[in-house]
Amino acid sequence: MYKVLLVDDEILAIQFLENLVDWQELNCQIAGTATTVRKALVLARDLRPDIVFMDIKMPGMDGLEVAERILEEVKNTEIIILT
Repeated sequence: MYKVLLVDDEILAIQFLENLVDWQELNCQIAGTATTVRKALVLARDLRPDIVFMDIKMPGMDGLEVAERILEEVKNTEIIILT
């Protein structure tokens, strides 16, 4: 089963993604969610997700910068940027 990390500064966007997709049917489980850049980086390091869905606009650091930092630590993670 693939581990998924959902990252968005708006909790409603995270909840929408959680409910939009039948994750189990896709052989995925939501391993964690983050509403801040700091939490996203910690969770990515700790959970080592296979897939990260991330908002491109995040307070403090944009999604592209966060994606770059995650990929430095978790090499085999796929990152999908949402706008």
